[in-house]
Amino acid sequence: MSYLNIFMISFYWLFLSGTVFIAGALALKILIAIPSGADACVHTGENKTIGECTIPVIFFISLITLIFNIAHIILHCSVTTETPLLEVFSILPIFLLKTKYGMYSLMRTIVMIAIVLVLAFELKRNDKRVIITGFAFSLIFLVMLTMSGHQGTKGYLSIPFLLDILHVVAISIWIGGLFSIYCCYSFFLKKAGSESWNIFLEFINRFSRIATLCVVAITVSGTVIYLYNSKGFSDLVTTGYGVVLLMKILLFVLIILFGAINKFSLIPQLNKTDVNDWTRLMSLRKKLATTMTTEAFLGLLILLATSILTHLSPGE
Repeated sequence: MSYLNIFMISFYWLFLSGTVFIAGALALKILIAIPSGADACVHTGENKTIGECTIPVIFFISLITLIFNIAHIILHCSVTTETPLLEVFSILPIFLLKTKYGMYSLMRTIVMIAIVLVLAFELKRNDKRVIITGFAFSLIFLVMLTMSGHQGTKGYLSIPFLLDILHVVAISIWIGGLFSIYCCYSFFLKKAGSESWNIFLEFINRFSRIATLCVVAITVSGTVIYLYNSKGFSDLVTTGYGVVLLMKILLFVLIILFGAINKFSLIPQLNKTDVNDWTRLMSLRKKLATTMTTEAFLGLLILLATSILTHLSPGE
């Protein structure tokens, strides 16, 4: 594998991680943070609500994601056309306008610019309708990403393609939500006091329920897609694609185990422990913060495996 391939996959990983973060962060706001009251809490040491503090973070990551997206397109054009990197700009317009992947790349770039503009507008005002608009654009972006993937070659009304959309959206809401909690809402896992304890419980319980639904959707859709594409379980150990897929599955099992610890042990204990037993509550919350941080790290590794799979063909 050449250094250009390594850079191409690396930039795609960073771009994909940013995309998942944006979709997950906006979904978290709409489904969890705003309804639970978390966004309305005033951040310690800030004269702003947590909701107001999170938007600049999401906006900045959307800008970085746009840059990584453009960098990946340039490298992808260079690798697929076997054109030296310094000469690739001369054929880039043809690549973007005359090839199927190029056209999808151009369209997703336009949608990402729209997301950046929506978030820039949200910096000036705290409006749930703007957040919903940004999330709608992020869903469109995820669909376009799926259209340019392996399942898109099977037709846009095929079962594998439709399941892949479900798969990608569920991953984005779950893992992107974990990223968002780590980057934007860690206050609740580390510093929230007794005055906001009920909001913390509502926040974490809502996320647990939605994460469970996402895990079910990911498991079912991923299994069916594999059965559609696989010629046999031997593919998992006889091809490079299969080995990377097996690693992704193992990482997925591992992240589910940590999620199960949260759902069936730590969160129920947090709900049942008396609010006056602050020492025990802090101990449980610290453990929850550790397991959720581990989940977020494993999520990054899953996205790395996904990025490698995207640049391999099944059977290779």
